[in-house]
Formats: sequence, C-alpha cells, structure tokens
Amino acid sequence: MSIVVASDVRVDPASELAYSSDGTGPAVVLLHGLAGFRQLWRDQVPHLTRSGLRVISVDLPGHGDSPDPTGALSIQGIADAVSRLLDSLGVSQAAIVGHSMGGRTMFNFAVDRPDRVWAIVPVGAQSESASGEYRAVLADLKARTIAGGLPAFRDAFMEAGEIPARTQTDPAYARWYWDHFERNRPSSLVKGLDAIFAMRTLTGDLGKVHAPALCLVGSEDEPFLPLARRYEALMPNCRTVIVDGCRHYPMTDAEPIFSRLLTEFLVANKPRDPARPGREVKSG
Repeated sequence: MSIVVASDVRVDPASELAYSSDGTGPAVVLLHGLAGFRQLWRDQVPHLTRSGLRVISVDLPGHGDSPDPTGALSIQGIADAVSRLLDSLGVSQAAIVGHSMGGRTMFNFAVDRPDRVWAIVPVGAQSESASGEYRAVLADLKARTIAGGLPAFRDAFMEAGEIPARTQTDPAYARWYWDHFERNRPSSLVKGLDAIFAMRTLTGDLGKVHAPALCLVGSEDEPFLPLARRYEALMPNCRTVIVDGCRHYPMTDAEPIFSRLLTEFLVANKPRDPARPGREVKSG
C-alpha cells in the first residue's frame, strides 16, 4: 500500500520513490534527469493521458519528494527501484521515457528487463558513463557542489547548459522552475554524479532491446549527440530525431514539437489489446 504524502503524490515503500499517476491505459513512466523533478513533464502529461495512456511521473532518489538515499547511489540501483515501483503498482510492462540521468536509468532497465518495456524514449540520454570533456565538466560540477552547496551547483549547472533555456525567456516558467529546483539537496546531487561516473557501459548491449525506440536529442546538445546518432544502428527498432534549435531540454524548450513526436510515437506503438500488461491491477 502506498503512503499518501500530498494530493497528487505518493511514496512507494518498496522502492522509496515518489510518483504521481494520471490517466488510464498502458503505462508510461517518465524519468527526469539530475537536479530535475517529476513536474518537468507537466506539458506532456495531458497529451498522453488524453491519448489513452496511464502516466507515472517519478522523482528519482534524493530528488523532489523522494527520500534522500542513505548510502551510495547507482544507476543500476535506480533501475531496480523503478522495477519495484512497477511491481507495487501492478504494472508488468511499460514504456519508459528517460531524460539525461533518467535516460541512463531507462537504458539500464531496458537492457536488464527487455520484456518489461513496450517502448523506450531516450531524451538527451547516454547509454554509458560520461567521458572526455563532458566527464571533466561533471567532475568540476561535483567539486563546486561539495565546496559551495546548491548555489555553486546552480551556477555550474547553468554554465554547462543543463538548465532549460525557457527559464531565460518565460518569467512565469522561470519562477515555477526555480521554486522546484531549490528543493534539491547537495548531498544527493553529489551521489547522483557519482552514479553517473560509475555507470556500467550498456551501449554494446542495446541490441537486446527490441521494443520500439524513439531517441530525441537537441541539435545543440553536444555531449549527447554522438551516441544519439548511433542508436538507430544499435537498436533494431530505433528512430532518432534531432530537435532543431535546442540544447538539453527539448521537452521544455521545444515543447510543441517534442510533445507531438512523443505522443504520436507512444500512441502508434501502445499495446492494442486491453488485456495486455501496463494497466493498473485492481486488488479485491
């Protein structure tokens, strides 16, 4: 039984993940990235629920309403927690949409449990640990966070282009975004960065994922473009779309086209048989 902690959010005891659930139908799990929160998908949720999908928006460990991890954090551990959450909800199969760190989690989940995904959508996501210049950027981000807390993380994150560009053009959105961002806890952000550094390489195993895949990446998202361009060759049913004119947050900075692409893809590939998994199982 889940514990109600607010009108629209629950914390699942088995996974210790906070989540919101909207709509009915085949399940779609939305996973945000480092320093994100489940509400980042607020523009996509109505499109998906109106299209006959159940949307499960998740706060990663130590983010939003999810408790801070007591020990080390790992991408594998987060994927395992997502699996426990789906077990708790009676969902045997889902589409998983993962942005950035959430995309790393999505790849881990899909490689280890290919039978539990009916579709995947990596959004600015890597299937292996950060490398090269991007790894150095994240290492600097970690060092500055340890030294200066959340204000230092915020400055470094902005310098790295990891903040929605919409915060610069939409004052109302900026206020909303920063109100949520300020709930981040530096210790959990550092653990999240360590999880990214220690992530196992999944790229060579992506051929195990036979479910339909739609890779979405911003045209200016330089650290993520090289792998994104390879996913079509690595996964047998993958299509990659480069979203013009945006960097790391196409779901906020190119919302109309992103929402259309995501919704059309999931509707086209959702299980047609109402007896198929992905729907909530009612007890009693």
